This record gives sequence, structure tokens and C-alpha cells, in this order.
Amino acid sequence: HDEHANGELGVLEVDFYRADDLAELEDDAVVALALRAAAAALEISPSVLVPSMVEDRAIVRARRAVSHFAVGSAALSPGVRLGGNGLYACGDWVDRTGHASWSTEKA
Repeated sequence: HDEHANGELGVLEVDFYRADDLAELEDDAVVALALRAAAAALEISPSVLVPSMVEDRAIVRARRAVSHFAVGSAALSPGVRLGGNGLYACGDWVDRTGHASWSTEKA
């Protein structure tokens, strides 16, 4: 989405793992759920991220699929830093201070 690099639009990608039940939802419901999840992760009011703000969406449904992670790769992940003029995050949004079982790649 480089065409939006200098504009006021943002790009958000949300992955739900082991989410077969979500695959049955309509696209609008998936968008609303993703926005609520992002708001919760960012500890902001859900009213800040509303579906009417979404300009484009692409929803991939992979039923009974699993992701492949490299054991120990979490140690190579950059830290999560939020600040500056925008929001920047890299990799899976994982609470790195929590129990190792919270992240499939650490299993």
C-alpha cells in the first residue's frame, strides 16, 4: 500500500490463528472483529476504530490450517515500540513478557 505512504490513510493487518469459527463470518463481521481486537490490543476505545473508516479489505479464509513457525525465532524478533508520529509494529503482536505458551512459535 505504498500509494498511501504520504496520505492520511493507514494500513492494518490482523491475523487470527486457529480461527475456523471466524471463517464462517461475513466479511463485514470479520472487519468489525479485527477492529475491536486492534483497539483492545492498543488499549484504545473501540469507537476510535470503526468499520466506516475502512477503505479496502482483503480477507483470506484458511480453514483447518496452521501456521508454521521456527522454534526459537521469537529471540530474533525486534522489540515492540510505539511512539513518534505514527504507530509502528513488526511481526506478530505478542506480549513478550507473558507465558511462552501464548505464542505458537515458542512452543
